[in-house]
Amino acid sequence: MLSQLADHYRIINPSPSDAVITQRSESIVEFLKALSEPSIRYSCVEVAMTGFRTTISDDQLAMANLLTECIKGKQPSFASAVAANAMELRVCAAIALSEYISSSDEAAIDVAALAIAAAGVRPLPEDRPLAALVEQILRSATTRLDTSGAARRKRRPLPIPNITGGDAPTVAKSAEIAVKELKDAVTSHLMADQEELQILWWVFGGHSVTLAKPFKVLDAGKRAVLAGFELATRVIVPPTSNARQFLLAITAPDAQLSVQQIAQAATTDVIQPLKLQLKDCAKLITSNPATMPLAWLFFRRLDSGMAGGWESEFEQKTQMSSQLKLGVSAWSEQIFNECVAGKIVSEAMTEQ
Repeated sequence: MLSQLADHYRIINPSPSDAVITQRSESIVEFLKALSEPSIRYSCVEVAMTGFRTTISDDQLAMANLLTECIKGKQPSFASAVAANAMELRVCAAIALSEYISSSDEAAIDVAALAIAAAGVRPLPEDRPLAALVEQILRSATTRLDTSGAARRKRRPLPIPNITGGDAPTVAKSAEIAVKELKDAVTSHLMADQEELQILWWVFGGHSVTLAKPFKVLDAGKRAVLAGFELATRVIVPPTSNARQFLLAITAPDAQLSVQQIAQAATTDVIQPLKLQLKDCAKLITSNPATMPLAWLFFRRLDSGMAGGWESEFEQKTQMSSQLKLGVSAWSEQIFNECVAGKIVSEAMTEQ
């Protein structure tokens, strides 16, 4: 996307000079180095996909200041005030995010998943060029996850053990390596087979494991939350793009629900297991709530003893209307995307 910087920069300036485009391009390349730090790249996702909050958070400010310093390194006259350059910083963050998602860095998988969760059900920006930029990031993120997901599920031929060596220690070491390679290959095959079986049994059974009840007897809000959560627990991450189709079989009929109705349906017994699964992402959800808006709402509800009065805080922190109405399947897919993103982020934390 860096090659298209001049086109996207017209969101800010309809006639940018070549010098400005060169400066911004070099600044974004410099900023990309900072995305190895999780808190910076997660804030980059939030700002790129949803913009700055009215009251800029500490994490957003830290990311914005770092990006501003990269720009000032190429253009010293660039203003330091984040609020004065909010849209320009968002566009630069979005281009950096797209470049990072398309890179070979394995850590890019978590930001790809978060970008999809952050954009999710929220309407695209009214500004058409900005909406096109967000859509382009989503396409890159989807492609990245699909490619990674397909690679994890590819059933390669099992390796034939090749044991070599002229003495006992060498033969033993060679045998150890060969057995490990065979074990890893078999495990990979079994995981892919197990995923398929678990999902098929879950879909055809039509039974919520969380509440030990058929999905068809649950109200629409509970179906939305539990279908997305329970499917996410059964998929290898990243999931295949068609995994979401299984939600349609569970969530029908597709009634329209608001965020408020989802919150009312998400009782303690429904969302406590979800919070437990996302416990490693608690800091991310608190610091960058717009990346996982429904997870933030569920955490907020549980932490407050299911108290009401969350609407204003929800809208301020997630930049999503509490009056937003969508179908059950759309809400379920959003919860699925957030849980998948949480699993991928948790894996990334474990590997660090």
